[in-house]
Amino acid sequence: MTITVRMISKAEITPSLRGAWRDLADKALWPNPFFRPGMLEAALIHLDPTGTVHLLVVEEGGEWLALMPVRRRRGIAKLPLAYLKIWQPPHMYNGTPLVRRGALKPVRSALAAWLDGRPLGARFFRLTAVTEEVAAAWAHLGGSPRTYVQQRVRCRACLVPGTTFDDHLSARYSGKKRKQFRRLAKRLGEEGEMRFDEGPPTPALIETYLTLEAAGWKGVKSEGHALLSDPNEAAFFRAAMATAEEGTSVLTLRLSGAPIALLIILRHGGGWSLFKTTYDEAYGPYSPGVQLLLEATRRFLIAGDAGEGDLYDSCAKPDHTVMNGMWEQRLVVMDLEMSTGAVIDRMALALAAQLGAMRHRLTTMIKKRTHGLP
Repeated sequence: MTITVRMISKAEITPSLRGAWRDLADKALWPNPFFRPGMLEAALIHLDPTGTVHLLVVEEGGEWLALMPVRRRRGIAKLPLAYLKIWQPPHMYNGTPLVRRGALKPVRSALAAWLDGRPLGARFFRLTAVTEEVAAAWAHLGGSPRTYVQQRVRCRACLVPGTTFDDHLSARYSGKKRKQFRRLAKRLGEEGEMRFDEGPPTPALIETYLTLEAAGWKGVKSEGHALLSDPNEAAFFRAAMATAEEGTSVLTLRLSGAPIALLIILRHGGGWSLFKTTYDEAYGPYSPGVQLLLEATRRFLIAGDAGEGDLYDSCAKPDHTVMNGMWEQRLVVMDLEMSTGAVIDRMALALAAQLGAMRHRLTTMIKKRTHGLP
């Protein structure tokens, strides 16, 4: 059977296609909870109102071999070049394409031939927020020689299983710090009965999450960005949680039955991703958010369902103080740009990369001189 590549709009998604999509997500070489049907369809509906994003699908005989949401863009490093990129809207922290296990080589070959036809006038293709492993696999797209450029390389905290919770805490924190955690938990318990529970993302819990987040620092525009501050983002969140598949859960810290901190967890294979977290700032002196993350870490390390290569992704910013202190390992993610096989496109991408690097160095130098830094 022939392998084909096509682009599908959100209006064209049918129950039959959704079934092929779900089957691919279940059998993906690199599981990505953000590109499963429930999460990604909610994003397409609420975060792409103009319909400029399409699903790029590689298929064979009705079986989907690969899927990724893509958007056409124009302009890189001030050069008027058209390109296609993986669409990564707000709150979607993993841009790894879904590729069926055992189908990586034919998928790469099919996409190489398709990309060399300059679809929509695109001269290159950009993967966004992929790991080193994924970038290395895609940097052998095949066909004609082509230029590859790594961009926006950054690290975020992750946790690799293989130790006990007590040993993990001892390695990460001093005895004084661990004692402080216990003292804060005890003081919080004096305010009411303190307990943790975990269950599906019910509408009531999701509304509680939105309310607590909007009432905290993320609700202050100068400090952060609460989901309720944007109707489209709030609608996306509600829809994504309403259609969440098995494996999505909410870990809740309750005080006398009332939720005061919530953590939404996405499970994929043996790995877990921390999607969203918030807490009631009225209890800020007791660090309920930290207490919740410590409990999540404890549950991760005793779960026992992680396989070789599985890890727990914080989905946190690179400079996240709490997660960087709590989890030692780092997950390297990056963007990867790949040209078509045309010589002029290879040269254009190389030039754009050089111009971008020069601009970054110049900007850094100006900032240092402005602030008197060495």
